[in-house]
Amino acid sequence: MVMPARRSALLSVALISTLTFGFVTTPPEDTCLGTWEIEQKTARVQVYKQAGKYFGKIVWLKRPNDPNTSKAKLDRHNSDPALRTRPILGLIMLKNMTYDATEKEWGNGTVYDPNSGRTYDCTMWMPHPKTMKLRGYWGLIYSTSAWTRVE
Repeated sequence: MVMPARRSALLSVALISTLTFGFVTTPPEDTCLGTWEIEQKTARVQVYKQAGKYFGKIVWLKRPNDPNTSKAKLDRHNSDPALRTRPILGLIMLKNMTYDATEKEWGNGTVYDPNSGRTYDCTMWMPHPKTMKLRGYWGLIYSTSAWTRVE
């Protein structure tokens, strides 16, 4: 028979072990999951996993409305005229990223920049648990930005 105080101690150890085990077993490829604020602090992107690939959706804008129309900002720079009326808020701008365990980075996907209307090949990596670097490539030209995890 286990005494009440001892039972409480055993439950505490079990809970701590479960929590610790949960943190330790997070697959490295899933460390990018969550909400991130872009470097300019004008938007937040939720990174999620779907069918083994990683995507990012714009879930917050500092200024969600167009100052000229007072309506939702639209994807007006898109090269496809049919897409120029879609709202930027809710836009999936990071697509089809896969994790490379050897390089410890995500790649083989694209990132869309609604400010320019361009889609870039993309690589991303995490130098720190709260920082993610994204590098967009357009031919030999590239640009890197740092995103910060939103708690």
